[in-house]
Amino acid sequence: SHPAMFVASTKTLTFTVHDGQNVSNEVEVTINFLPVNDRPIVQFREDGDPDVFAPEANRTFRVPYIEEGSSVQLLPDTTTFADVDSSNAGSAQLVVEQLKNGAFEELMFNDTLASLLGITVNLSRNNTRITVILLGKAPFTDYLHLLFTFLYINRQAVEPLEGIRLATLIVFDDKGDGSDSAFIQIDVQRRNDNPQIDLGG
Repeated sequence: SHPAMFVASTKTLTFTVHDGQNVSNEVEVTINFLPVNDRPIVQFREDGDPDVFAPEANRTFRVPYIEEGSSVQLLPDTTTFADVDSSNAGSAQLVVEQLKNGAFEELMFNDTLASLLGITVNLSRNNTRITVILLGKAPFTDYLHLLFTFLYINRQAVEPLEGIRLATLIVFDDKGDGSDSAFIQIDVQRRNDNPQIDLGG
């Protein structure tokens, strides 16, 4: 569970010193307690249990992608965003690196939903990296719903290069503080083809 939201306050302490016979004059010390902005938390829940966060070391999710397969969702359905002192995100960054098949590897998302939620999506890429920036103040739940629509697909028709493509997600609150990085490993695997018999001469 999270601690209750901190409230700014002022406390005054009054001191006197007694030497056994006489008492000194009073001295007042004022202490100002000021809140600090807490960073958002991105977690992949274990077993979908709403009360149990995945250990910090397990903030990595693995997505298998099989050759010639359908697109795969990047974030698991059990992903959660939390922020003890804010309900709104200001931006998010999703970077997919270590691409091995260049332009054949793509990210897709629901741009209609992004427009309805008022979140701007900027996507840029080169042959080894795709960068997605989400911008706009909106509830964390809206950001999460939009990120659930992000799909990976590899359109290399025959024998894509196997291996991990690493996606890194950081979510920022509306004050600009970012979460720790959460990682998605896209594990591209070749399909096991049936053997062929060639009776030709």
